[in-house]
Amino acid sequence: DGGPCPTQSTTIINVQFIATTTNTLTPFIGQAIDVYGAPFVATYFMAPCAILGSGVLVIASYGQMDSLYYIGFCLLGLATFSGSLLSVQVGLYFSGKAQVRAIMFLNALFDAGSVSYLILWAIMGYFNTTFPTITVIYFVLAIFQYSGGIYFWNTAEPEEDGETAMTKSINDDDNDDLPATETQQLLGTKDENDDDDEDDPYFEN
Repeated sequence: DGGPCPTQSTTIINVQFIATTTNTLTPFIGQAIDVYGAPFVATYFMAPCAILGSGVLVIASYGQMDSLYYIGFCLLGLATFSGSLLSVQVGLYFSGKAQVRAIMFLNALFDAGSVSYLILWAIMGYFNTTFPTITVIYFVLAIFQYSGGIYFWNTAEPEEDGETAMTKSINDDDNDDLPATETQQLLGTKDENDDDDEDDPYFEN
């Protein structure tokens, strides 16, 4: 009758169940970001899940092992939810209006990423390629993108806003303008007090 067969219906239910289950792990991922930091989660959790999940899809497509698709889908789902949480952490690396714009831009990219599978499906139909070939392309793109993400998280430093930078500069200038003699006098006074305490018999007791 043109409708889905029982096997297809079961597969759709399983995919929905996996999506719901992985989504419930989002609070734990957020807690890990708060405890261990965004660079740690991005380097040792998000990127490995995405790259490993893409690799599992390649194995499943070439080996025709449908059960592996569920594992790959779970790993990609965990990487997706991690990326959603880390988008806010990336925005915190900017200051002022750039911070808000960065978060809005990353959220827009996250929403647009949902059509990436449709783009790959269109490429497969236009170039008449096989699904295993598409999974290899997806795997290579995952390595390239997430390797760049790891490099960013381990090298980038948060940007200081104008007010914080100005205050820091003023404090540094004030410390530089402090006369050396005054500093030496303060240190000398402290040393004299320490010597007096050592000579004091009550201090020795």
